[in-house]
Amino acid sequence: MRTFIWRVVFFATIISSVALAQETSHADFQFFGTWKSIPTKDDKEFVYMGFINGYFAADRPPAYRTLAMCLDKKVSTEQAVAMIDKYSTDNPQRWTVPLPMGIIEALTVKDGPCPELNPVK
Repeated sequence: MRTFIWRVVFFATIISSVALAQETSHADFQFFGTWKSIPTKDDKEFVYMGFINGYFAADRPPAYRTLAMCLDKKVSTEQAVAMIDKYSTDNPQRWTVPLPMGIIEALTVKDGPCPELNPVK
């Protein structure tokens, strides 16, 4: 439990630091374009793990579970962060979509390990 609390505090600190460094509000972290401003690979892995734990833990339709199982079996955290980094860099037109949508799009690209499993499409 202590580790969990420490991680929540750490995550909040990172988000605050990013927001202050960019002179933006916390609300701006909701957009996919904010991904590029997360300072380190470790921070990005932490954000990704938080996303996975929150996004897929909820009671969702089967398509979400299918994607979650594919990601669990075929994509490491490091690979996921690399995919999200590449998608973010290659698709600046998607920076205004919600952060979860951008992450899902990045993880379900046509030539990736979980193609055509975007549960939102």
